Amino acid sequence: IFPGQIEEALIKHDKMAGNWHMVIEKINDIDSLLIKAETKNKLKPEDKEKVKKELIKSIQIMTSFTPEIEILPPNTLPREGIKAKRVLDKRDQNV
Repeated sequence: IFPGQIEEALIKHDKMAGNWHMVIEKINDIDSLLIKAETKNKLKPEDKEKVKKELIKSIQIMTSFTPEIEILPPNTLPREGIKAKRVLDKRDQNV
């Protein structure tokens, strides 16, 4: 899975903003992917759930992988200057 694939799915969705992170972990010897992504505007819980399902489906089509997705309100994730560090790989930390 490439970060560009995740970004492509997110920017295609009209409710999503440009700030997001992906966290990769190994849980019970299986790699897992959590995507934390901000919306442009604060969403109602039912709208967040709908967006989440749409993004999961879109990412599954692009990558053949089913991620966990956390939909966040605007300005939740830290801003990291011009070049954002989007990938946090925690697989070695879970040993």
